[in-house]
Parts: sequence; structure tokens; C-alpha cells
Amino acid sequence: MTLELNKLTHQLNRMGAALAERQESRQDIMAQLFQLLADIPGTPLPSDFMMKKLHLPVPVESDWGNAWPAPVAPAHLTVIGGDGSTIPPDRHAEALYYIVNTGAIIYRHGSQQAPETFCEPFLAYEEADLYENKRLITSNTVDLRRDIAEIQILAQLMSREVEMTQAELNAGKLPNGAMGAPACVTLADGTLLLWVLEEEPGNSERRERFVNQYVAALEQMRQAGGLVAALTSRPRHGEIVRLLRACQLHQQSNLTQENLDGRNPFDFIADARLFEDLPPGWRSACFRSTSKINDLYGPHRIHFFYLNVSRDEVPEIVRVEVPAWIVADSEKIELIQGAILTQADILNGFPYVLARAHELAVITTEERRRFSEMVSGELLLNGMNAEPSKKGQMKALTGGSKRSHRL
Repeated sequence: MTLELNKLTHQLNRMGAALAERQESRQDIMAQLFQLLADIPGTPLPSDFMMKKLHLPVPVESDWGNAWPAPVAPAHLTVIGGDGSTIPPDRHAEALYYIVNTGAIIYRHGSQQAPETFCEPFLAYEEADLYENKRLITSNTVDLRRDIAEIQILAQLMSREVEMTQAELNAGKLPNGAMGAPACVTLADGTLLLWVLEEEPGNSERRERFVNQYVAALEQMRQAGGLVAALTSRPRHGEIVRLLRACQLHQQSNLTQENLDGRNPFDFIADARLFEDLPPGWRSACFRSTSKINDLYGPHRIHFFYLNVSRDEVPEIVRVEVPAWIVADSEKIELIQGAILTQADILNGFPYVLARAHELAVITTEERRRFSEMVSGELLLNGMNAEPSKKGQMKALTGGSKRSHRL
């Protein structure tokens, strides 16, 4: 049975009307939030104890309601973007395996060189890769391994790029007009926080193993002298809205976990709405995430800010995450901001290197089908059964699958 779109018409009409009504009803609520943000200079934060207990984002700048203008990006700048996709293990397939495919691109601004692209597929089929605690690994675990593969390829390419650039500098071969070795910035798509591990026990060996691998790649980039950031397009986080609500309750001497988490007019409003008035190229203040997983990052604790990457009157607000050692240096923050804006200008609102890295990493439906045929052929050559389960065969015939793949 296919999706009968005509049966959704009336529901869709109701949806459109409901969304329009919701947007209209939130005008007054947004006005309250904007006023709370404007009153920041005279608004005391809750105590450090309450900030940590309630998992509130910690502002880096004292005037965290302020905004910072677009910097002038250097003419010579190297930006590396990376992304990944997966095929999780499917017990109904011909064999148990999963694939992690990472794509990356190096864009050397001011060099007149064509961008350099990379694609690294990894096929996992050993039992050590497929099982944890004698159970078939979940899609979340495959996603974690994808995230680590992404950050590792970025670290490797950055280290290589910095070494090559230094060698060119020593040989006097830098591009005309370059005053020194171009800065190197890596961009990941999404987040630098391994949120999937958030709810695992604090003494989890598995959790620490994944975080340590991820942090090692961040440290490699820091040692190489480059910069790293992650970018989320159309973010739905509500941490700053929650902080404003906490400040409001604190002023009323009514700040408790129950009151903060209880229903209130600010529910379901994304932080991005707060910063839609940012001028093109401007960013918000920086905040430290107080997620539990962030405590394991040590000197690489993740901070974030919001940035308007649009160059016209229609805002395009993105969330940018960076490690603590970048936030500590205003020049590094400006370089990250400038690099993202320079890249976003190419595609009018989204960094070119991330769009291209996605194209390199994505596994299409046709590619999945063709690889499945290759698996069957290899099994037959080795005298093995090459048929999927009966359910797998049925799904193949009907063209249906409920499994979603992150692209």
C-alpha cells in the first residue's frame, strides 16, 4: 500500500491553519523574550551551583545579550569540510555488515587552485566490529563511529595541510600577496558533542572510549595550529531561551527545577528565533554547553554561538560549536566567523565545503542496491548462500523500507 496523498489533503489544510495561528499567537511571547535579552546588562545570573544543577549554558561574555559584527576574513585561507553517511547492519540482508563513508574537501581561498576532494569508505564485517556485549550493534553505535571517522579525517587532512603549507613557506612558494602561512579551518556538519552518549552511566568504559577517540582528534588539530568548528543549519536548540526563563525566575526568587521545567509560554521556542534580528554576518555571544557529556572533553569543552550567515534581509541563523581553546582567543573566534561567512557567500547561506562534503559522503539508494548485488556475488563465489531473508526479499520487491539513513 502506497501513501495515498489525497487522504492527507484535509489534514494538511488543518496543519497550515494551525501553524499560521501558532506563529501569530507567539508574537507577544517573542516580544517578552526580546525584552529579556535586551535587559541582560542588568540581569544577574543564577548562582554557579544552580547553573550547573539546572544544566544551563554559561555565557562567556558578561554582556551576553550583545552581538559582534562580521570580521574581515583573510584573502588567503584554507577551509576543510567533512561529512559522513552510513549503511547500518541489517539482519535481513545477505550478510551482516555496515558501511561508514566519509567525504571531505579542501578549499584554498586565494590560491587559484581547484578544491581537493577525498572519499573514505569503510566496510565492517568482523564480529568484533558488529557486536558489543554479544549483541548486534545499534544504529546509534554506527553513527558514533561515523562521527569519529569524520573528525579523524578532518584532523588528518588539517595536519597534512599545515605541514605542506609550512614547507611551502620555508621554500618561499606561498601565493602572491600572502603575508604568511594561510590559516587552516575545519568545518564539520552538525555538532562536536557526542549527544548519543549523554544518558550512559558516568563510569561507562564504552562512553569514555568514544569520547577519548573524539577528543584525541580535536587535540591533534590544536597541536597542528589549525581551528575546528561544527555548524548546524536551522538549529532547534532552546538552551538560551531556557537560560532567559531561568533568569526571569531567579529575579522573582522562584527558581527551582520544577518551575523551570514546568509548562511556560516559552516552551518549544528555538534559540534561533532570538537572533533573527542579527545583522548579516553578525554573531551572538558565546556560551559553554553544560551537557553531562561535555565534562569529559576537558580542555576541549564545547562552546557555541549563533551566526547570521545571510547577506540579505532574510536571516539565515546557524549554530556554531567550537572547543574552549578557540573561545579563549578572540582572534580565533573572528577567524572561524570569517571563514564560515566566506564559505556561505559562495552558496548564499550555507558553507560550500559542507555542501560538497555531503555530496561526497552520501550513499544513494542506487549505490546501496549495487553494493548489495556485489555482496551477493562475492558470497556465491565463495560457495555461500546469498539470499536475504524472506522479509528482506519482500521489502526489495515492494520497494519499501522503514529504515532511514543519515545522509
